[in-house]
Amino acid sequence: MDQAERKKLVRAAVESRYWNRATAQAVIAELEASGESTAEFARRRGLRVERLRRWGKALVAEKQAGAVRFHPLLLADPNPGSPTESHLEVILSEGRRVAVRTGFDPATLLEVIRALESGPC
Repeated sequence: MDQAERKKLVRAAVESRYWNRATAQAVIAELEASGESTAEFARRRGLRVERLRRWGKALVAEKQAGAVRFHPLLLADPNPGSPTESHLEVILSEGRRVAVRTGFDPATLLEVIRALESGPC
């Protein structure tokens, strides 16, 4: 969508009580491109600040939710018959594997997975 179309949607949004996703995306894109604060943008166009903030949060959450990917997990015991030593094996895309022992730090594991899944080093 080009800038002229966005501006047209912003003008229509001022008069509308209901915004659909396309309208909200256009308005938020125009807000971001304006360089103005949310309050200044809203005041100049006759929009409610809360509406802009609510749609901005909703669109960000929607974008982040779309970025979530699940990976298959394989629970394995490296020493069958040994109840004290177990680990978790995470199988990443392209078959890469990360094995972690009991007591691992979840934050560190998340960083390792993000690094491995972000592409070539």
